[in-house]
Order: sequence, then structure tokens, then C-alpha cells
Amino acid sequence: MAIQVETNQFSAQVLAHLHPASLKCYPTLASDVALVCGDGAPWALSAFTEIVPASTIASNFDIIGIVISGAAQDQYELVLYYGASDTEFGRVRFAAGAAGTHVGFIPFESPMIAANSKIRAKLAGLAGVDESGCGISVVYHIHS
Repeated sequence: MAIQVETNQFSAQVLAHLHPASLKCYPTLASDVALVCGDGAPWALSAFTEIVPASTIASNFDIIGIVISGAAQDQYELVLYYGASDTEFGRVRFAAGAAGTHVGFIPFESPMIAANSKIRAKLAGLAGVDESGCGISVVYHIHS
């Protein structure tokens, strides 16, 4: 499911209104984290990729959106995990229609995540091509 630009702009405006100073993104002022699909079989999950290292976010937080960029043409399923025990906390499906597609902002609602927790992800794709994948950033809301 591709998110339309109008939806992205509306979502960003609503989120900025609700959480103006406490919204952050990771990575910030850097390239997205690269995710690559699994082992060459359709819908095979990849190995873990670290999205946010442990001890990076020093307050409790919740993830409110995911930004997908540079996706190769495919259908994808993204699985997110947090903490030392890699607790699964969400799955998102999206599609990219052409190589290099910027899917954009996908609204997401995570549980409260403890300060200093790592965030990791796995990615699977319909094509099952090892080289297919995308870039990811997370938008989060800090809680003092």
C-alpha cells in the first residue's frame, strides 16, 4: 500500500500539532538505515538489522511513524523488535512500484518503549531477492 503525499503532509501536520517539541527521528542528519530482504526465498525474513542502537534514546518513547525510502520494486513486510530480548512490537506491509521509490511516512503506533532500548528490524519481500530492500527511519515521541 503506497501512502499518498497528501496523507503524509496531513499526518506530519497533525503530529507536529500534537507533539511539537517531543517528536524526534532516528537517524537524524544522516542516511536512512539500509534493510535488505531475507535469504532469497519469497517472504523469508532477513537477519536482524539494528535501527536504533541501545543507549541512543535516553527517555521512554513510543514510535509514531516509519519513513521508508529508496525501496526496490516489490511488496514488503517489515517486523520491528525492541529491547535486549528482541520483543516483537509491530508489523507493517508496504509496496514500492518502481526501483528507488520513496514510500514515505507510514503512521505507526508502538507500545511505550523503555529508555535506552535498541530497536531492530527484519524485512521480507514477495520477490525474495537478497538485494532488494529499502531505507528506514523511525519517528518517535519522547516521554519525560
